[in-house]
Amino acid sequence: LRAFHGRREDAGRRFVHAGVKIVVGERSRPEEVADAVAEGDRAVAQVALHAVEGGPLVIALDALRGIGAERVRERRHRIEHAALCPQALSRELADVGATVVTHPDFLRLFGEKNESELAPEEYDALYPLRSLLDAGVTVALGSDAAVGVARPLAGVAAAAARVTAQG
Repeated sequence: LRAFHGRREDAGRRFVHAGVKIVVGERSRPEEVADAVAEGDRAVAQVALHAVEGGPLVIALDALRGIGAERVRERRHRIEHAALCPQALSRELADVGATVVTHPDFLRLFGEKNESELAPEEYDALYPLRSLLDAGVTVALGSDAAVGVARPLAGVAAAAARVTAQG
């Protein structure tokens, strides 16, 4: 990113698809994530924050909040996955202007694993498309191929049915 900092007019010629992906995990340092997001934004890159659940989602939200909702919307910065997202975080995602790219087919593909690892009261927060949409979040569905199956309609069906492969 440093090579492109401050070169707005140059970015379009140097990138075919200007963007940067930042993986946010439980051990990520909030200030480092915030710095990387701000640097990507200054470099005119679309920022994708890979944040799956609670702690990483909060870190990603704080980083986006640091550049402001208007910039987040203008640049179409996004959060990828938001797989385990309580309703309160859905409202925060809407406030910060982030798009969520999520993979509801994982409900079908990994449902039994999720059920064995989560408390029953957490199930509604798993790939919560309705909560995200009701909160005003822009949502896009993806397959996350090659981890998931590259069949878009399978994701749509999984989002509607919300059942595991075993039913």
